[in-house]
Amino acid sequence: MLTGVLVAAQIGLAPMDVAVAQAPGPRASGGAGLLVALERAPAVLVGEVSGVSQIDVHGYSARLRVERVLEGEPKVGSVMTIAWEELAPSRQPRFANGELVLVALTGLPGSSLWSKRFPEPGSRSRVFAVESEGDAFLRRPTRAAVDLLDHFLKLEPADRDGTTGVAYLVQLMAGAEIPMSLAAALRLDRVSSLDEKLGPNEVGAMIRSLLRPDASQALVARVLDLIETHRLESLRSPLESLSRARPLSPPVVFIALGRLAGELPPSVTQVLLEQDAQYRAVAARFARGEQARPELMRLSMADRDPTVRSQAVTRLVALEGADAIDQALRTLSDSDPAVRVAAALALATLGADAVGPLQSVVDNGSREAALSAVAGLEATGVEGQSALAQIANTHGDEGVRTLARVALGGSLDAHHGVQDDSH
Repeated sequence: MLTGVLVAAQIGLAPMDVAVAQAPGPRASGGAGLLVALERAPAVLVGEVSGVSQIDVHGYSARLRVERVLEGEPKVGSVMTIAWEELAPSRQPRFANGELVLVALTGLPGSSLWSKRFPEPGSRSRVFAVESEGDAFLRRPTRAAVDLLDHFLKLEPADRDGTTGVAYLVQLMAGAEIPMSLAAALRLDRVSSLDEKLGPNEVGAMIRSLLRPDASQALVARVLDLIETHRLESLRSPLESLSRARPLSPPVVFIALGRLAGELPPSVTQVLLEQDAQYRAVAARFARGEQARPELMRLSMADRDPTVRSQAVTRLVALEGADAIDQALRTLSDSDPAVRVAAALALATLGADAVGPLQSVVDNGSREAALSAVAGLEATGVEGQSALAQIANTHGDEGVRTLARVALGGSLDAHHGVQDDSH
């Protein structure tokens, strides 16, 4: 996530020029921590919601008619009272009348606030809270997903991290509703020696997770993280086969292969460079070999797509280190603010080696390049503090001075400008 300084630099403005507008948020989506909550919850149910009502500013309750029990004592057909909080007032309640939900429930919290909401001890004992502060739910679960989940929960806790548990989790990731798939990916991340527990069916399901037509960016990112952080070598051969397929496989196949190997072979990147911007960006991100430096230099300056230029300058600095400083400094004058920020962040990874060159850009470059260079100096951490202090005190552009002061720990006050919070 970009800091406030980087956001300002990205759009080419000093912080005082930035106004933030907040749109009403959607309903809480649930799901992300669902599996962890389901494993610890005393009751896991599927039911239909009715009677949604607001108790106070943040508190809500509803009735849940139980249609399926995965864990716990409630009976099918019984009606329970569930409760939760909505802490974001701009959101609609997470549950709606007539909606089918999968939900993890626990006893109502014992805080005085909930005691006020349900003052009668007898009735309070019959109210159940939605786990994970109201986030342990899934709307409109399919029967197939619930069946898989049911099988997973019936395993002994120690077996859930074994081959059988992993098989259920990977199937959920590949075919369940997106919130449940995300929850399965998060749960798989907790499994040790994950690669050893993937059979051919699970490998295929992992790849299907990447290629799902309905996959969200968040799900794809989680699967890619699993591939890289767990070194899923069992996926290498099928990914390599897909990379050779014609017509060309989607870009995510090449990203997955690059994340697994840390690079792509020159023969692959050459093919990708002949494609549209999505493929060229992947080629730049994972380039290697003797031709990588001149190719990345060309892409960072001349490619028509800013994402490609951003990836190229980032990769060039990663491969060449301090030898790429001059080229990256030129990219700080790119017409696109995202490219300028990418160059600043890439330079910041060089630490002390980049401080002098970045300060020179602040002193002598365009305003846009100077703002990006300030962001780069901030990202170097302690290495850039002295340079930022000098810029904050002496630079001729008030916006650049302001940005440097914010980078040093000052804050913006709507009426009084920058305040120093460092003391």
